[in-house]
Amino acid sequence: MKNKKLELTTVNINELINFTSALIEFDNAGLINSAQEVTAKYKDLVVTEDVVPTIKKEVAELNKLVTQLEDQRKSIKRSYNEPYDSFESKIKQVTSIINGTVSNLKQQLSVFEEQEKQAKLLKVKELIANVAIEFKLNEKYALQLVVVDKFLNVSETMPKIKKALDEQATRLAEAQENEIKAEQLRLEMEAMKQAEIERAIVARKDLLQHLNTRYELNVSYNEVRHLQDIAVHEYFEKLHAKKSVIIKIEPELNEVPKTIKLPDALVANVKTETAICYGVKQTKWRIEIDNMTKNELDEVIEGIKEYYPNATVKLI
Repeated sequence: MKNKKLELTTVNINELINFTSALIEFDNAGLINSAQEVTAKYKDLVVTEDVVPTIKKEVAELNKLVTQLEDQRKSIKRSYNEPYDSFESKIKQVTSIINGTVSNLKQQLSVFEEQEKQAKLLKVKELIANVAIEFKLNEKYALQLVVVDKFLNVSETMPKIKKALDEQATRLAEAQENEIKAEQLRLEMEAMKQAEIERAIVARKDLLQHLNTRYELNVSYNEVRHLQDIAVHEYFEKLHAKKSVIIKIEPELNEVPKTIKLPDALVANVKTETAICYGVKQTKWRIEIDNMTKNELDEVIEGIKEYYPNATVKLI
């Protein structure tokens, strides 16, 4: 069988090794008995000056015997190990060659498996992108679709990976929807709050704009009426006490005016207790109003038109 080519994967190693167990015989029974007698002899010994020489001699002889036994053991061991050492060397010659090949193959296999993993990783990432689109995930939640390590195992098929990603995406889509609703509610609340603030600002601006502002109205009436007709009317009695109303009459004809007394009910709301009235066919009233907003002024004009349908009211 020397130099014969063998198939490494099917060879029977036992057929290549011829081993015969070596026989070593050693009758140590007598030595054991003698050693036990010496032990018993000195078990209860108390060392005194007169027995010291005898003990020293005994120790030297026992050491000599131990040395002889150890020398013989070592000699036999060397002889016994010589064939094993030779056998071990031959074994290592073979295993070193095979181990070198195995190491090289494992390295190439590792490179191949890594390439396969990277190729599969690209497919998984592409699948993740498609799942993110399918579930309409925004960037924040799409980035939370992760590649689990086991996805890259050979046993993990793409359908199994797709199912796992769908489960991830379902949870993320729910979280995204909840966040969107919460954000919409927040924006609506902020918009309502901002609108309220803006309304308050506009109202205040309107108030400030018209504070201490004087509106002047020209009211023409085609009947001969006295100023107290409008002065005593209940509409003007409802004006806020804080309003300052001045009612004047400017005639179109040069007739001598006369002064009339305003009713006590209106005195608190006007700057003067008297006004001027002319008995002419067409009467023109000039009404000056202080500290009133435009909306309030519109209400006054509507009130005049309601109680005096034939009147013509113009804002100067």
